[in-house]
Amino acid sequence: MSLYSRFAVALGALVALSSMVLPARAGECDPQWSTLTESPDGWVFTSLVFDDGNGESLFVGGIFANIGELPALNIARWDGETWHALGEGLNGEVTAFGVFDDGGGDALFVGGSFTMSGDTELQHIAKWDGSNWQPLGQGLNGTVRGFGTYNDGGTPLLLVGGNFTQAGGEQALSLAAWDGAQWQAFGPGFNGAPRTFVTFDDGTGEAFYIGGDFTTVGGVEIKRLVRWDGTNWERVEFDDEYGFNSRIEKIIVHDDGNGEAMFIAGQFTIAFGFPGKRIVRWDGASLEEVGGGTNQRIRAMTLFDSGEGPQIHIAGDFEIAGGLAMWFAGRWDGTIWRDLDFGTDDDIWTLTPWVHGGSPALFAGGMFTEAGGEPADYLATWGGCIGEPNPCPADVSGDGTISLPDLNLVLSNFGLATTAGDTNDDGLVNLIDLNAVLSQFGQACP
Repeated sequence: MSLYSRFAVALGALVALSSMVLPARAGECDPQWSTLTESPDGWVFTSLVFDDGNGESLFVGGIFANIGELPALNIARWDGETWHALGEGLNGEVTAFGVFDDGGGDALFVGGSFTMSGDTELQHIAKWDGSNWQPLGQGLNGTVRGFGTYNDGGTPLLLVGGNFTQAGGEQALSLAAWDGAQWQAFGPGFNGAPRTFVTFDDGTGEAFYIGGDFTTVGGVEIKRLVRWDGTNWERVEFDDEYGFNSRIEKIIVHDDGNGEAMFIAGQFTIAFGFPGKRIVRWDGASLEEVGGGTNQRIRAMTLFDSGEGPQIHIAGDFEIAGGLAMWFAGRWDGTIWRDLDFGTDDDIWTLTPWVHGGSPALFAGGMFTEAGGEPADYLATWGGCIGEPNPCPADVSGDGTISLPDLNLVLSNFGLATTAGDTNDDGLVNLIDLNAVLSQFGQACP
């Protein structure tokens, strides 16, 4: 269809709908990347916001020795202005954080490949009380990959998944529970690491779901997703199929406007026997790939509100989501994938939202050295509102006037899901955008 044909069709539709009020772009400013005052000198694998008694702070863990000039061995706390070390740090990688009340109030639990802090033996897991590191009995004999909590109405339990065979000196195959005083195995044993834990009602009653690397539970083939109803460990089935063909990294429960569902992300390409490129939506009755999926692994997924309501944000090794360039990070608005301002230059491992000082920000950690095209060593934030609102959103060509180039951009992309010609930032070029340009045609931008 020619440009003028598009114009005729669009203008005819606009006239037919002339009684409708089609708003022009409000001119909100966009979230952007920024960096903290000092950066770690190595990779960041995990992050969490928590108040350990010293005020709400961002905790980061990974494999680094310093943050700026501060010695901070593999773990540190940022209070919004200053970095702080946690004792003498930890002598190995920090891979997971959890929060649990083991009788003395909520506390920070840390897992990884470490075995010591200074002269204190910790064995892959430790509790931080705000001042000191505390061991959890004899600890574990392998690396921790994820934390969860479980409460069936009895004693609350901290669940720990990882690559271990013992907890507290007793057999516990890849999943163990800590009740504040002692360890116990949880479940009949997994042959790979559980990594993510959620509670969800799939229409048959609320149950506890675990995703990870495993392919058997108690010797029964259950591929990477299992359901625990308090009595039985069960395969999660859909249309007589079950399981995923590779690792599940993260599961969250969310309503993206299409009803509440589990969003499951990782490095798989097959879900319940159907194509599912690394992220799917499953509500117990229906399964769908989310927006066409991604071209590589998703390592992190969280909900974050940058001004348009809570949306799913993902990060990982991918460079494409839904057929569009995303550069290691993206967000799902319920209809299409949107990029995060050019993303980063390398893998992102962790995403953590934090509203600090009244401004929401999404903290990203990983292997990258640039974010949004600017230097950012291994840690950066995305969010906030940089600069003044755009006073001239209909100037989609950016030449300072609303004129033929703007009209051409709208018409040539009319009906497409693209940012080119999109005046109101809703991801689509439609009558709203055409109306915005026509109603201000010939005007100069302030």
